[in-house]
Amino acid sequence: MALFVQGQQAKAGPAVDIPTLPVGSYPARLLSIVDLGLQAGSAQYPDDKLQMSLTFELSDEFLLDAEGNEMKDEPRFLELDVTYKEDGYMDDRSAIYKVWTALDGFNTPIHELLGRPCMISVDVGVSKKDKEFNKITSVSPMREKDAARLDPIVGETFLFSLDANATLEAFNKCSTLKGDWSQQNKIKRALNIWECAEPLALALGLEKIAPPAEEDFDEDVPAAVTDGGAVPEVDDEEDDPFA
Repeated sequence: MALFVQGQQAKAGPAVDIPTLPVGSYPARLLSIVDLGLQAGSAQYPDDKLQMSLTFELSDEFLLDAEGNEMKDEPRFLELDVTYKEDGYMDDRSAIYKVWTALDGFNTPIHELLGRPCMISVDVGVSKKDKEFNKITSVSPMREKDAARLDPIVGETFLFSLDANATLEAFNKCSTLKGDWSQQNKIKRALNIWECAEPLALALGLEKIAPPAEEDFDEDVPAAVTDGGAVPEVDDEEDDPFA
């Protein structure tokens, strides 16, 4: 087989709208765990926080083709961002504690949680542009007999850790959904990416910004400004994790 002579632009297929899922509880499996690093605080939550993004593959909801038929090899998935502590300690009031409880994940290596079944509660939000979108409101355990009937996970499970071993190949597996708030864009904005994953930062062509000298700090500047950081403007509540 010879290499092609020149590339040809494929014709785009018909646009297919992805319908919003009704409010309810859905069976799912944990597809990926993505370390987002240290994320800058916001006006509402000024403290910088370590975050991870959890992607759940829905077990019985699928994308539709142009004729409206379910594509069994294209399951729907939803993401949930949660804060975490570096030592793995989880307060029982935190969102991540509830997820780990649902996955029976305590005292278990984190990579072993991939593929585990659970139930996710899905709600419908409305953006400022009157566009509906789905969001996960809670994660709960699944009954063992229900889990036994689930089909195997379809997508590729993976764990991305923002450390010295993080590669561009692994980064490219992370989601680009949600615009400025996508997994990839949040990783690029991580306050600790140069400290924790310098090879990846270099591969991404990020600019290394030196912190200001201590004497350059203005004592009159509110703590929320110096402790946080610039947060991209959000045109759509659908893309804002704090909405």
